[in-house]
Amino acid sequence: MKKSIIIFLFAVMPGALFAASKIADMLLNGIDPIQFVVYIIIAYAGMILNMISDVTRRKPDSITSPTALSFSYWFNDNKARLMRSFITIPIGIIFFNDVAGIEISNLGALMIGLSSDHIWEILKRKNIINNAG
Repeated sequence: MKKSIIIFLFAVMPGALFAASKIADMLLNGIDPIQFVVYIIIAYAGMILNMISDVTRRKPDSITSPTALSFSYWFNDNKARLMRSFITIPIGIIFFNDVAGIEISNLGALMIGLSSDHIWEILKRKNIINNAG
Protein backbone atom coordinates (compact mmCIF):
# COMPACT_ATOMS: atom_id res chain seq x y z
CA MET A 1 0.00 0.00 0.00
CA LYS A 2 2.75 2.48 0.95
CA LYS A 3 4.67 1.58 -2.19
CA SER A 4 1.70 2.35 -4.44
CA ILE A 5 1.16 5.74 -2.74
CA ILE A 6 4.83 6.66 -3.26
CA ILE A 7 4.69 5.56 -6.90
CA PHE A 8 1.47 7.58 -7.36
CA LEU A 9 3.06 10.69 -5.84
CA PHE A 10 6.13 10.43 -8.08
CA ALA A 11 3.88 9.98 -11.10
CA VAL A 12 1.44 12.81 -10.31
CA MET A 13 3.59 15.46 -8.56
CA PRO A 14 5.67 16.59 -11.58
CA GLY A 15 2.49 17.17 -13.59
CA ALA A 16 0.84 19.01 -10.71
CA LEU A 17 3.92 21.21 -10.19
CA PHE A 18 4.06 21.99 -13.91
CA ALA A 19 0.35 22.90 -13.91
CA ALA A 20 0.79 25.11 -10.84
CA SER A 21 3.73 26.96 -12.42
CA LYS A 22 1.77 27.39 -15.67
CA ILE A 23 -1.22 28.79 -13.75
CA ALA A 24 1.04 31.18 -11.80
CA ASP A 25 2.65 32.29 -15.08
CA MET A 26 -0.75 33.00 -16.59
CA LEU A 27 -2.09 34.80 -13.49
CA LEU A 28 1.01 37.00 -13.23
CA ASN A 29 0.94 37.80 -16.96
CA GLY A 30 4.38 36.29 -17.55
CA ILE A 31 6.12 38.01 -14.62
CA ASP A 32 8.44 35.77 -12.63
CA PRO A 33 6.84 35.14 -9.19
CA ILE A 34 9.99 36.25 -7.29
CA GLN A 35 10.23 39.41 -9.40
CA PHE A 36 6.50 40.02 -8.80
CA VAL A 37 7.11 39.99 -5.04
CA VAL A 38 9.98 42.47 -5.50
CA TYR A 39 7.73 44.75 -7.58
CA ILE A 40 5.00 44.54 -4.92
CA ILE A 41 7.47 45.55 -2.18
CA ILE A 42 8.76 48.48 -4.24
CA ALA A 43 5.23 49.60 -5.15
CA TYR A 44 4.09 49.45 -1.52
CA ALA A 45 7.15 51.54 -0.61
CA GLY A 46 5.96 54.07 -3.19
CA MET A 47 2.49 54.01 -1.66
CA ILE A 48 4.01 54.70 1.78
CA LEU A 49 6.01 57.61 0.34
CA ASN A 50 2.79 59.01 -1.11
CA MET A 51 1.04 58.72 2.26
CA ILE A 52 3.98 60.40 4.04
CA SER A 53 3.77 63.21 1.50
CA ASP A 54 0.08 63.64 2.30
CA VAL A 55 0.78 63.78 6.04
CA THR A 56 3.48 66.42 5.61
CA ARG A 57 1.13 68.59 3.50
CA ARG A 58 -1.72 68.53 6.02
CA LYS A 59 -2.95 71.79 7.47
CA PRO A 60 -3.10 71.61 11.30
CA ASP A 61 -5.31 74.70 11.48
CA SER A 62 -7.97 73.10 9.24
CA ILE A 63 -11.36 72.35 10.78
CA THR A 64 -11.23 68.71 9.61
CA SER A 65 -7.74 68.00 10.95
CA PRO A 66 -6.66 67.70 14.58
CA THR A 67 -4.00 70.20 15.67
CA ALA A 68 -1.61 67.48 16.84
CA LEU A 69 -0.93 64.68 14.37
CA SER A 70 -2.71 61.53 15.48
CA PHE A 71 -1.89 58.25 13.72
CA SER A 72 -5.19 56.65 14.80
CA TYR A 73 -7.15 59.62 13.42
CA TRP A 74 -5.16 59.50 10.16
CA PHE A 75 -5.65 55.73 9.83
CA ASN A 76 -9.41 55.93 10.44
CA ASP A 77 -9.66 58.79 7.96
CA ASN A 78 -7.66 56.94 5.28
CA LYS A 79 -8.35 53.22 5.71
CA ALA A 80 -10.56 53.03 2.59
CA ARG A 81 -7.80 54.75 0.61
CA LEU A 82 -5.23 52.28 1.91
CA MET A 83 -7.39 49.27 1.06
CA ARG A 84 -8.00 50.53 -2.48
CA SER A 85 -4.26 51.06 -2.95
CA PHE A 86 -3.45 47.60 -1.59
CA ILE A 87 -5.82 46.12 -4.19
CA THR A 88 -4.85 48.41 -7.07
CA ILE A 89 -1.09 47.88 -6.82
CA PRO A 90 -0.94 44.13 -7.67
CA ILE A 91 -3.45 44.65 -10.48
CA GLY A 92 -1.41 47.57 -11.83
CA ILE A 93 1.77 45.50 -11.78
CA ILE A 94 0.15 42.54 -13.53
CA PHE A 95 -1.31 44.65 -16.34
CA PHE A 96 1.49 47.24 -16.63
CA ASN A 97 2.99 45.56 -19.72
CA ASP A 98 -0.37 45.56 -21.49
CA VAL A 99 -1.32 49.13 -20.57
CA ALA A 100 2.05 50.87 -20.95
CA GLY A 101 3.38 48.75 -23.80
CA ILE A 102 6.76 48.37 -22.10
CA GLU A 103 8.10 45.79 -19.69
CA ILE A 104 7.69 46.68 -16.02
CA SER A 105 10.81 47.63 -14.05
CA ASN A 106 11.56 48.68 -10.49
CA LEU A 107 10.93 52.30 -11.47
CA GLY A 108 7.58 51.33 -13.02
CA ALA A 109 6.61 49.52 -9.82
CA LEU A 110 7.55 52.59 -7.77
CA MET A 111 5.44 54.80 -10.05
CA ILE A 112 2.49 52.42 -9.65
CA GLY A 113 2.81 52.72 -5.88
CA LEU A 114 3.09 56.49 -5.98
CA SER A 115 0.12 56.89 -8.31
CA SER A 116 -2.25 54.15 -7.10
CA ASP A 117 -4.14 56.58 -4.88
CA HIS A 118 -4.36 59.21 -7.61
CA ILE A 119 -6.02 56.79 -10.03
CA TRP A 120 -9.03 56.61 -7.71
CA GLU A 121 -9.14 60.40 -7.41
CA ILE A 122 -9.17 60.77 -11.21
CA LEU A 123 -12.02 58.25 -11.46
CA LYS A 124 -13.94 60.22 -8.83
CA ARG A 125 -13.40 63.56 -10.59
CA LYS A 126 -14.56 62.11 -13.92
CA ASN A 127 -17.69 60.71 -12.21
CA ILE A 128 -16.77 57.18 -13.28
CA ILE A 129 -17.23 56.04 -9.70
CA ASN A 130 -19.45 57.63 -7.07
CA ASN A 131 -17.05 57.91 -4.17
CA ALA A 132 -13.30 57.40 -4.10
CA GLY A 133 -13.02 58.34 -0.43
